[in-house]
Parts: sequence; structure tokens; C-alpha cells
Amino acid sequence: MCICLESNETSLLSKPSAHGNIGLERRIMGDQDEPFLSYTRMNLTDADMEIVAYYLLKDNKTVTELDLSDNLIGDEGAKYLGKELQNNKTLTQLDLSSNQIGAQGAKDLGEALQDNTTLTSLNLSSNQIEAQGAKNLGEALQNNTTLTQFDLSSNQIGDQGAKDLGEALQDNTTLTTLNLDKNQIGDQGAKDLGEVLKNNTALTQLDLAYNEIGEQGAKDLGEALQNNTTLTSVNLDDNPVGLMWREHLRRTA
Repeated sequence: MCICLESNETSLLSKPSAHGNIGLERRIMGDQDEPFLSYTRMNLTDADMEIVAYYLLKDNKTVTELDLSDNLIGDEGAKYLGKELQNNKTLTQLDLSSNQIGAQGAKDLGEALQDNTTLTSLNLSSNQIEAQGAKNLGEALQNNTTLTQFDLSSNQIGDQGAKDLGEALQDNTTLTTLNLDKNQIGDQGAKDLGEVLKNNTALTQLDLAYNEIGEQGAKDLGEALQNNTTLTSVNLDDNPVGLMWREHLRRTA
């Protein structure tokens, strides 16, 4: 793979980016044969993601794990990445945690998940996804058949976001680990998730720590688990529910 450090081309993702970041481009050139790449805490922006998408997702056939956490990536950057993820056949793990991705960026990434057949782990924790973004991702998960680990913690998705993700789990048969901690999910969200868990046969680990689930929500989850045969771990730590219910759910799962 050859990286041209100077380019006058401007077409979106069909040619090298017009945006210049010499340091990033040189770093990519030096890493082109490495399967595991970490570009965390580099203050990378949306414009930089056009470079990353072009060289590490479109043309590179060796990268399997890409860490872009703790940067300044927003919706536009997610759009660049999502566009190339649709056709990428090598990446299996993508970490976009601690960025600035909102509902629109989640939609673009979700569209990529509907076509992508290799990505197994996606970390979107500590972004700005919220309820609408969770709905967008949930719609994608209904059709995705490869993702097994999904971290959406610290995104303020609330009860509505939990419901929409839950509806996705009705059709998804591959996701085994779902992290929804620190998301302002209350009893209603727990109830909606519980209804889905009665029939879900894939999920093995569900993290709901640091939410707003009380005893009623814990009870609804507990009743759901009586019919679930695959879930082995439910984390309700630091919710306003008694220790008895937390331990009960651990034993039930």
C-alpha cells in the first residue's frame, strides 16, 4: 500500500483525502503491515477519519483490530468509517469509545453493520448516542449476523433506548455480550429487556450496572430469567435495588 502525502484529490472516499495530516499519514505508512493498531489519544478529528477510512479500511487487508478511542471523532467521522466498513473483510474489532459520536453517527455505523460480515466486537462506550442512536443501532442488530460483543455503556440511552435495543435482540442470534451500564435505565427499561430475554437464545452476559433499576425492575428481570437458558451473567451493581435481588439475579443467571 502506497500513501501519498500530498494530494489534490477531493472525492469522498473514492480517492485519497484532500485533508492533510502528515503525522497521521506517516504513522499509517509505518503501520501498514501490522494487524493490531492503536491510535488512541491522538486528538484525531472527523477529517482525519477520511484518511483512516481510506487507508486502513478500504485498501488495507491486514488490520484486524483498530483502536480509535479517546479522540475527537463525531458524526462525520463515523460516516467515513461506516462507509468503508460496509465492504471491509478483515477488521474484527473496532474501538470508538470516548469520542463524540451522536445519533447520526450511530445510524451510519449501524448501516455498515447490516452489510459487514467480519466485525465481531464494537465499542461505542462514552459517546453521545442517546435513545435515538440506540434505536438506529438496534435496527442494524436485527440483521447483523457476526457481532458478538457490543459495548454501549455511558451513552444516556434511557428506558426508550433499552426498549429499542431489546427489540433488536428478538431477532439477533449472535450477540453474546452486551454492556449497557451507566445509561439511566430504570424499571421500565429493565422490564422491556426482560420480555426479550425470555426468548433470546444467544446473549450470555448483560451488564446493567450504575443505572436506575429498582426492585420492580429487578423482579421483572428475574422472572424473565426463569425462561432463559443461555444468560449466565447479569450485573446490577450500583442500582437502587437491594443486595438480595442482585445476588438472586446472579444465582438465577
